[in-house]
Amino acid sequence: MPQAEVYVGNIAREISKQDLEDIFESYGRIVRCELKQGASNYASSYGFLEFESTSDAEAAINGENGREHQGKSLIVQWARSSKRGPPGNGGGNRNNMQCYNCLRTGHMSRDCRESRRGGNRNDSRRGSNYDRGSRRRRTPSRSRSRSRSRSRSRSRS
Repeated sequence: MPQAEVYVGNIAREISKQDLEDIFESYGRIVRCELKQGASNYASSYGFLEFESTSDAEAAINGENGREHQGKSLIVQWARSSKRGPPGNGGGNRNNMQCYNCLRTGHMSRDCRESRRGGNRNDSRRGSNYDRGSRRRRTPSRSRSRSRSRSRSRSRS
């Protein structure tokens, strides 16, 4: 039977691996549970649960996503690697995935046709002061102590 992996994020640091399994065991048989601690004392933990069936994983996502445990609202979604998530289409359902490069759904950033440097998303971020030669044009800065009339009277070249 195909197995499906689920990502669980925003887990309170006090929750143990056993606690995580206890939260999700009512949705179906858990094949594997992995819990990772956040990098600092303030960072949330995250984990991966592998369910025996896709329907159990989907039920867990629908039942626990957004539910609060120990003061934190869990993020529960399909894991995003080639071997994780519902079977078929190379792991996850790519029609629902969003590209980090162009922010469109249906493909991942490694498959994006827009170039990373010249794509529409990047151009709008850079604003009008960005030169494609990867050098920033600086706008003339004015000190607050100078009068506005003095800065206006300067000729610009």
